[in-house]
Amino acid sequence: MRNKKPWWLSIFYSFCIQSTVRKALIVLENDAVTSNTDGGSLVRKQYLHLPVRLFIASSGPYDPLIKCASSSHSSADRDGPSALDCEVACIAVNQAEWNLRGIRCSGDYLKELFEDAGDTLP
Repeated sequence: MRNKKPWWLSIFYSFCIQSTVRKALIVLENDAVTSNTDGGSLVRKQYLHLPVRLFIASSGPYDPLIKCASSSHSSADRDGPSALDCEVACIAVNQAEWNLRGIRCSGDYLKELFEDAGDTLP
């Protein structure tokens, strides 16, 4: 039986997917906007900023991808991801390029995906 992926990895992946949805919504909005604006643009640009911030805060000092990539995994570790899961996750988020982009951790990666500069949310 295959190990279940930890909850945080599923949430991290879902945020990565939702960042694409967010960008698509912004593009669709920009295509549909006329000279009248409804003020909702900021809210749409901040789509999922609060859940991302809560995820980052709840992770505390534990960084899922950094820990995953740096630790060795044995078959006895049934609660954690396998070495293959870790490798695939790191490839999926292009972790090898993080230093070049100024990304230090998974939280920074999510902030970049969601274009979250840390501004106050409405």
